[in-house]
Amino acid sequence: MPKGNTGKIIKKIRLNKKNVSITFTDGEKLSISQEAYVSAYLYEGKELSKEDLEKLDRITSVKKLSEYALSLLMKNHYTEWKMREKLYAKEATKEDVDYIIKRLKSIDLIDDRAYIEDYLGYAEEKGYGKNKIKQELLKKGIFAEEIDKIRFDEVEEKKKAKALIPNLEKKFSKYSYEQKKQHVYAALLNRGFSHEVASSCLNNISHINEKDEQNKIKIDYKNVYSRYKQKYDGRELNDKIFQTLRRKGYRVSDIKRVMGGNNYDF
Repeated sequence: MPKGNTGKIIKKIRLNKKNVSITFTDGEKLSISQEAYVSAYLYEGKELSKEDLEKLDRITSVKKLSEYALSLLMKNHYTEWKMREKLYAKEATKEDVDYIIKRLKSIDLIDDRAYIEDYLGYAEEKGYGKNKIKQELLKKGIFAEEIDKIRFDEVEEKKKAKALIPNLEKKFSKYSYEQKKQHVYAALLNRGFSHEVASSCLNNISHINEKDEQNKIKIDYKNVYSRYKQKYDGRELNDKIFQTLRRKGYRVSDIKRVMGGNNYDF
């Protein structure tokens, strides 16, 4: 069966540095890749069928998409899923995306296993726990079945978490002892450690420094008192101060001591 007649007869072919320009007798112009040009027998006076034009267009489209993918990879690492997202955003067909992904994987420009290994090294330096690692890899486009293959040693998880305690204690040193523990616990959860690991690491926080605790509650008491004294008085003022200091993690005995020492009734 003869190919469909489109009436597209080549009038002129111009070879450029990066592409090939074709002018038809009806005045319409077409720009194709050099790969598309060498893949077809084109000459002035030749009439192109619909199938011919579709083939040239596809080869040119794949070329542009491949160049786009390579430009992305020159700037950053991409997982297979994220690269597919980028290509689909360019309105590429599934067939073209599959073809490009296959080519990129064949020359190791996309390698999800290597990506995972690199990220695990990065996460180790950052002190991330397994939950954060899994979440981040999922966001970066690693398929769930690949993430499930990663094995985390519980002993190593606890070791990583404990190594963070000194810096976290320093970071939250301005808080009361109990509130500092709460912040350290929350920070460990935020870094991806399990509840069990985070809880076990609280035992590694240094013991309470009574003198430091008393200095903190005196400072907090003065600040809270100054904030509330303009709005409240008497019992209501005492209650507001007491409740605020409790929320800050201070012990009841310490709160009564600092407030009682200033002639406030309970």
